[in-house]
Amino acid sequence: MPELDIISLRLPLIVFGLLIIGCVVSSKISSRFSMPGLLVFLLIGMGMHLLLAGTGNADAAGALLSPQVANAIGTVALGIILFSGGMDSSFDDIKRVFRTGTILSTAGVLLTALLVGSFAYLIALGYDRGDLWPQCFLFGSIISSTDASAVFSILRSKRISLKGNLKPLLEYESGSNDPMATFLTLFFLHICLLHSNGKSVGAGNLLMMIPEFFYKMGLGVAIGVLVGITVVWLFNHIRLDYDGLYYVLGLSAIALSYSLADLCWGSNGFMATYTCGVCMGARKFVFRNTFLRFADALGWLSQVVLFTMLGFMATPALIVRHWWLGLVMAIALMLVARPIATFICMFKSRFPFKAKVLVSWVGLRGGAPIMLATFPLLLKGDASPTGGVDGDWSIYDMIFNMVFYLVLLSVVLQSFTIMPLAKLLGLDAPLKMTPPAPISFDQITYLDNRKLQKSENAPDDLAYNEPATYVIAEDSDIKDIQIRDLKLPEGVFIVMISRKGRWLVPRGGTILKADDSLTVLATPLNHKAAAEFFAKKSHNNL
Repeated sequence: MPELDIISLRLPLIVFGLLIIGCVVSSKISSRFSMPGLLVFLLIGMGMHLLLAGTGNADAAGALLSPQVANAIGTVALGIILFSGGMDSSFDDIKRVFRTGTILSTAGVLLTALLVGSFAYLIALGYDRGDLWPQCFLFGSIISSTDASAVFSILRSKRISLKGNLKPLLEYESGSNDPMATFLTLFFLHICLLHSNGKSVGAGNLLMMIPEFFYKMGLGVAIGVLVGITVVWLFNHIRLDYDGLYYVLGLSAIALSYSLADLCWGSNGFMATYTCGVCMGARKFVFRNTFLRFADALGWLSQVVLFTMLGFMATPALIVRHWWLGLVMAIALMLVARPIATFICMFKSRFPFKAKVLVSWVGLRGGAPIMLATFPLLLKGDASPTGGVDGDWSIYDMIFNMVFYLVLLSVVLQSFTIMPLAKLLGLDAPLKMTPPAPISFDQITYLDNRKLQKSENAPDDLAYNEPATYVIAEDSDIKDIQIRDLKLPEGVFIVMISRKGRWLVPRGGTILKADDSLTVLATPLNHKAAAEFFAKKSHNNL
């Protein structure tokens, strides 16, 4: 039937293929114009919605993309994004900002949710105020978290970095605050259900949030660590005949961490997934480097699917009709709630005042809030207050579209002002760009050196460990020395040199210069000797 062509299998596959190509192209566009890629996909989704509405097929497509389906897809996509972000996080950087970042990602999110919810109640989201306080605080909870992919696509696009521990702090906060926002969203959804069914919502319901939060977060962290350690152990102790199966094994970490956490007395699956990624990223295992690239590719693919889907679910007519309401809430979020929460949470931190100002502004909203906004849509028709906007939409439709609008405003307004503000505050620093390596190395042997050392018949041709990087300091003893004269430990080789943005193939007569970045390979048995050698002679950049 002609009316069903729009939802045939061929057309979605064509659209999906074009979106993947758009992902690659948009990375260059976003970098050039300092714009996160998520904005491109959100706009593509909105364009598809308007196109289908113009052809009269919006209802058919909407039947396929129900709130239940969208929520399921969004949950999977967000879990993959959090896992990928966790693997890319530096554990050493996290340790330096752990206390401040944890306060921001927990108490900061809670304060932001309460402040935005209170402000929303004052204007009642465009409704008659009535008894809408649970929905108002639900709205505040949904919009309370920042987006890591949006923040760092902006920071990296300008080819400048931030001084001190600002970048690790923003990275850790953005990657770890989604679980708190998810917990608050689900909690206030429960309050909305109680309220809509005429049940009283007393102080006990609100106070139970505190122990429940620590229980769910703590259990989520424990499960994530357990799954991460287990999968890494399997990587290093199971010799698979096909390399591709290692990546399949890695996928199990994402599925197991989320599902086990969700099954274990309702602990936070997103926290478990993120923690699992951090745990695996901080450990060494076979094919680690290539699996990192694989996880990054999955993260990008998930962003394409998530943001395009969420853009498609938006209702442009509702956004346009109530643009002033979204603008007021954006001002409340960006200029009131986020700064107040940031300064309170960072009151006793060692960060100077200017750094706190920048952190308060670097609070871009992204895909996570929009995805969380699909949760209330599951209650439409069951627990939604009647008498929606113009009698056509429920308050949960209103919440979804207001969250979508706030994300668009946040990306557009903040993305173009972050770097100018950093320069104005004197917090920017030149970013040393390292060109892509012409070759890559990966670990393909066991990493349990103790077993290798105990083995009397250890083979002489052991595969080499993943490379280490060392930077030659200005006052290094090996500066201006030929490689043949270094007297490197046995089994240690300098395989590449990065010098002033260029890669050099080292030879015996190559003279090492200050600021040279050396890529060094060593056998598992000699890696410690290599580290000790370069630690004495040069500055270790790891």
